[in-house]
Amino acid sequence: MDLGDNITDESTATGRMCIACGHLPQSYSLYGLFDDYQQCRISNGESCGVCNKFKHLESQILEAKRTLDELVSQYQDLKTQRNHIHDPITSRIPPEVVSYIFQLCLPSPPSKSDPLHDLDMEEGPSPLKFGAVCRDWRKVAWATPRLWTVLRFCISVPSFRARCDLAQQWLARSGGLPLTIYIFTPFLSNSSPSPVVVSSFIKLVNQYSSRWYQLRLNVPTSLLLQFCGDSTSHSTLHTLHIHPDDRPQSHSIRRFSLNNVKPSPANVFISSLSFSAVDIEWNNVTQVEFGGLQLDECFELLKRAPKLVCCKFHNSLMSQSDQERFPVPEYTITHHQIRVFNLSYPFDSDVVSFLCDKVCFPALVDLSCEMPCFLPTESLVAFFKRSSCLIEDLFLYDALFHDDDNLIDLLRAIPSLQRLKIVPNMWGDYSPDHLFDLLARTSIANNDDGTFLPKLQSFSYSMEQPGIGWNHLPNIFGPLWELDNPRRRPLNSVHIRLDRDEENREPLKYIEKDILLHLLSILEAGLDLTITYLEEDRDFIKASVEYRGMADDDEDDSSSDEGHMSSEE
Repeated sequence: MDLGDNITDESTATGRMCIACGHLPQSYSLYGLFDDYQQCRISNGESCGVCNKFKHLESQILEAKRTLDELVSQYQDLKTQRNHIHDPITSRIPPEVVSYIFQLCLPSPPSKSDPLHDLDMEEGPSPLKFGAVCRDWRKVAWATPRLWTVLRFCISVPSFRARCDLAQQWLARSGGLPLTIYIFTPFLSNSSPSPVVVSSFIKLVNQYSSRWYQLRLNVPTSLLLQFCGDSTSHSTLHTLHIHPDDRPQSHSIRRFSLNNVKPSPANVFISSLSFSAVDIEWNNVTQVEFGGLQLDECFELLKRAPKLVCCKFHNSLMSQSDQERFPVPEYTITHHQIRVFNLSYPFDSDVVSFLCDKVCFPALVDLSCEMPCFLPTESLVAFFKRSSCLIEDLFLYDALFHDDDNLIDLLRAIPSLQRLKIVPNMWGDYSPDHLFDLLARTSIANNDDGTFLPKLQSFSYSMEQPGIGWNHLPNIFGPLWELDNPRRRPLNSVHIRLDRDEENREPLKYIEKDILLHLLSILEAGLDLTITYLEEDRDFIKASVEYRGMADDDEDDSSSDEGHMSSEE
């Protein structure tokens, strides 16, 4: 949970200094120690009358203070009794049930299946709020370790020391449970806390390294080395995130390593570090996301992580002969466990081609390629054939295609495909007409084994207006009277997402009436068809129906029927 600047220690009410603001409670400062003064001897060696009055008044004040303190104590006790009697929860429900209710009020820690869940949450419910209600609630909350297993801490200047003290109390209350720790620095900050104070906080976190279950560090590169763990040789680290928030200087050391143990996490998410700078055991990793690696490092990772199931490389680079950290294999690397593979924004097409030429993933079922470059179709097709994988999901984002056949050839090599999503590069001139037409013409399989995408169930395509021809879309599902035909492609879901060129804001081009009638028939048949304008989140079929309903027949007849579209007037 977030340790904000406005959090104070629960001991404030007992008369000690507030660890957040540094002030004493009002009652304490009002009745604190009196000013020291020398014994008065000016009246024949005795105290003068004024000093005697001072002493007498002080004794009265102290007596009044003792009386007031006793009354305040009685008042607090009565409040506690009243809260206990009136509280419908703690007065009627066993503490262990109240503890469970408190746990349900807080977000669940990130799970094994979703290690990214809620770690980026800026603010959320805090167990400290339970303790602020009453003593009974505080007693239960403070004694419930599961409320304190997620620590989200910002390294910033305001009240940093106070929040460090609070973090110490927070971690102490977590018992012996596994910890999820997220430490980050402000996105915009002109100053930073004292390095000595920051180091003392990191030492505190290191004391609990044997219980780190999920660790996320979004900190300057200079701080990474300080997260080195304690003296124990045990690690339960399951998920590791390291995303330095700065551009390190050439002399800075970028490395993550624990002193006495090499952790063996299952999930690893790294950016801005070299492969060798992450000192962990890779043989237990099942999910990895690594940014900025050279290809020789990518190959080394694949060799060292035999249990890898989900792999994402982003911003990968070609290996330079004078900068290779590992030898590039001359043989094909066969990885039998990878099912999900994502290539995100490689440096160029050569990176994708070289990688595909060196690997074989027989278990691959989900492939995503996010690349603002030309799709290396030949290398990808060769990779599919070499792997003999049964890919079910394909996502192509921001890719460029040399021609219409470029994409078609790629798709023909994946007859097992069930879900297809395509978002072409916005600067390309690719038209989906050929693809739409081919899907329409092959909706019913013939006796030939080479039917185009015979298992496709879902298709999503994003494109810009103008230049859209809707002619082939109504037939993409095949004849509606053939929906029960066993030879029909099982395509039941088509989603088209439209956008307009930001530099050329031409008017909307609504779908013609004859096309609309076919589309409405598709919807009435129970098929899933949507055409949406992303910018306005508009149902474009509904908008076209409304627009055509307002236009008169003469206007419709005189409008241009090129591409079966009409411009908004």
